[in-house]
Amino acid sequence: MASIVENIVGDRALQLGNEEFVRKMTVGNNWNFLRVGVRLRANGVADIATPRFQIGLNNGDQDTFSSSNCAGYIGAYLGDRPGPVWSTSGSYPFYYFIGSGGGVSSYTTKKLVNTVTDLARNATGGVIGGIDTPPSLFLVDFLRASASSYTVTTTYAIAANLISTSFYTLMRVMEDEKLTSTFSLLYITGQTTGSTLTGMPSNMDTVSLYWNKATPTVEVSDLCVIRFY
Repeated sequence: MASIVENIVGDRALQLGNEEFVRKMTVGNNWNFLRVGVRLRANGVADIATPRFQIGLNNGDQDTFSSSNCAGYIGAYLGDRPGPVWSTSGSYPFYYFIGSGGGVSSYTTKKLVNTVTDLARNATGGVIGGIDTPPSLFLVDFLRASASSYTVTTTYAIAANLISTSFYTLMRVMEDEKLTSTFSLLYITGQTTGSTLTGMPSNMDTVSLYWNKATPTVEVSDLCVIRFY
């Protein structure tokens, strides 16, 4: 006889608090066009000054972005000006404005040894999920321009309090190479023009996620890497 049962499934997530998470890619350095994407939210309810949530690639998994002897890093992070500040909605459900009021919505960045170089990239402002909201999407594209230079483009999507995003949403958007499908256009709210980062190592084989605040922490529900040929 059939019966109704209750299943309780716990979802695991990566929590970052003023730290970096790195993993070597199974494809190693064998790529020309790479997309890295996450679903994320910030566990906070107040404005966040000078935030820096980054998606990047490292030369190896030892001397990474957090190291004072970084072997080589390229990436992008979500920002805002003036400040920069992620401005909270101020009401339930809590979410953060990115690039609101005409601010700069994202930056490309590189690091070699102990020198960080940031480049502002304007795009349409978006929002990132906060406490008690489903995660939002953040994607970064990496194109190998030469043996020592890379073009980095940032893309991000509307917060899940407006349109719910799932792991399957992330996968479908990630696999849309040009991000022009009807499905992707439901979620994508901003994409920068790419900026080329020069003078970097020829080997970039490690994915990096970095968040510069102990409070609030950032929760990453999914991390995905797609290699295009």
